Amino acid sequence: MARKKTFSTLPLLEYANMRIQQKKELNKTCTAELYQVTVNHFLRFTGNTEFRMKNLTRTLVSDFTAYLQSKGLATNTINSYLSSLRAIYNAACYDGLLHPAEHPFKGIKLKREPTIKRAISVTLIRELGNLTTDGSRSQELAVDLCLFSFLACGMPFVDMPT
Repeated sequence: MARKKTFSTLPLLEYANMRIQQKKELNKTCTAELYQVTVNHFLRFTGNTEFRMKNLTRTLVSDFTAYLQSKGLATNTINSYLSSLRAIYNAACYDGLLHPAEHPFKGIKLKREPTIKRAISVTLIRELGNLTTDGSRSQELAVDLCLFSFLACGMPFVDMPT
């Protein structure tokens, strides 16, 4: 009779892939992608694709933060990665797969840094609206999507149906 895997024997990558698949099934593609990038960074940091979540400590989380900073990543990006790693960890706890004596993320405060506003001028938007294209469908669509993005309060292009 095969024994059921416990989280202590289940690698982080295997559990994270389950969570990523669940997010995809819930149409939370952006979250799934963020989880994947986070896990890739973390496993690159540890150099161990068989890393087990039970080995995650406060010191390791702190060292991972320093590693991300050394890569030149912005504070908000680092916070997103730490938040994702914490979400995967918490899910394992909620699933009853992990029972930590001390939570490795305890005391970590993730504060967003304000970003520099990169708004363009109204004059430039008017110029875009009055732009004469060569009449090709692709140029017309590009101009329309730019204007729509502006009017939709800066909606990212990736979120626009085409």
